[in-house]
Amino acid sequence: KEVVRGFIQRAVEERREKRNEENDQTQDLLTELLRVHDEGGSDDVAEETMTDTLVALLFAGFETTAVTLTFTLYLISQHPNVEAKILEEIRKKPPTPESVPSDYPYIEVVLTEALRLYPPAISTTRSLDKPLELDGV
Repeated sequence: KEVVRGFIQRAVEERREKRNEENDQTQDLLTELLRVHDEGGSDDVAEETMTDTLVALLFAGFETTAVTLTFTLYLISQHPNVEAKILEEIRKKPPTPESVPSDYPYIEVVLTEALRLYPPAISTTRSLDKPLELDGV
């Protein structure tokens, strides 16, 4: 756990240093999170919350991708005709580093159907650190 937190904290420090450079045009989730965090004032609790959020995003991304690939490959293995169409689509246009999902419309449909049948994150639960008031309630 501490290894991951240390990795995240080093990444945050490096991004903060880069943000301070002139002409830094980096636009990503970490930069935006740091901007919002730093504008709101920094304290130890907020820093820990931000690190916890980044750890959750890191692991959620790995897990949901793995689950999606697992179920998609399972479904393809159960339908040889789908596998044949996928292979045909790839043979017609071999993937390159510049390829995008819309280059492969059949594969995109297969992935979308797998996500519909087996969503990797059905629900997420959260708990509050302190009471929250919304619209006077």
